[in-house]
Amino acid sequence: MIQDTRNDDRDSICIVAVFRVMKKVLITGNIGSGKTTLCKRLSSSLNIPAYHFDQIAWQSGWKRPSPEERDAMTKQLMEKEEWIIDGVSEQLMESADTIIFLDFPRWICAWRTLKRNIQCRFRTRPEMPAGCPDYKHLFFIARVIWSFPSRQNPWILEAMNTMKHGKHVIHIRSNKDWRQLLMLNEQIHIESYDPAWASKFVTEKKKIEDTIAPWMEGGIHHVGSTPVPGLSAKPIIDIMAGVKNLEEARACIPLLEEIGYCYHPYRPYMHWFCKPSPAHREFHLQLMESSHPQWHARLAFRDYLRAHPETAEEYATLKKELAGKFRDDREAYTDAKGKFVESVVQKDRDT
Repeated sequence: MIQDTRNDDRDSICIVAVFRVMKKVLITGNIGSGKTTLCKRLSSSLNIPAYHFDQIAWQSGWKRPSPEERDAMTKQLMEKEEWIIDGVSEQLMESADTIIFLDFPRWICAWRTLKRNIQCRFRTRPEMPAGCPDYKHLFFIARVIWSFPSRQNPWILEAMNTMKHGKHVIHIRSNKDWRQLLMLNEQIHIESYDPAWASKFVTEKKKIEDTIAPWMEGGIHHVGSTPVPGLSAKPIIDIMAGVKNLEEARACIPLLEEIGYCYHPYRPYMHWFCKPSPAHREFHLQLMESSHPQWHARLAFRDYLRAHPETAEEYATLKKELAGKFRDDREAYTDAKGKFVESVVQKDRDT
């Protein structure tokens, strides 16, 4: 059936299940619907190469390749074992195991197109061939945005309905649906420090130890903001567990699911889980090799904040500011904290 992402926890869990098996993903929709942004984010999360159909459909200077050239490049892409691509292509739709249709109103697509041009200073976007700034093809772009719902939507929906028995098909109709696809629908909420966070970690640590002890190396640690006394934080306990070998630790996934953890492919250097559900999280769990640089960076960040209350206070102020700015976008909130986190880790190295 066509998956409609509008039913909270049940659909969130279904999407996580799709993430586990998707290998060839087509993200389709109107110009300005957010195809490229979603393509890049899914590529980063799933560690699957990202491609952009505009690089097949266009050549430098807004010139069209010959049909033979375009078909050859499309076929070459289709033969790869894994890919995520954004664009409109019936060939790729047939080859994909997962189709994501971003179905937004014209005005949203037009606004996003204008916004991305401002962000690029009206230069050629990175995902386009050289010499293809939008402003030089403005009439064509405006015409496509306006006509897409009447000319393209019907055949896309018909094709999706025809292919629904052999593929994962996800129909995104709003920003809320888009965020839910990436499990970003829960608003960012910062709370004052709660001493109970430490005891919650201790209880959960015991459950995890009892479940995955044979694969562990390096211990289980309370990381992030909640282990820092006095620091305001999202009321989610971040747990980092060391493993000897990340590939061998895949055997832990079904075992952790038995104690309530939902697995989600996130970064190539970790296995990431949340509990009790993607939409309502109380715990995040990262399985990571204890020799990885990110392992040491997370511990260094926590320890530096514990030892330097003034830096912890500065971090709390930043988080509250970013929570207001990115309340509905968990990934943007996390990314915006990145420079501060890196600077603290560097300070720890220098001391």
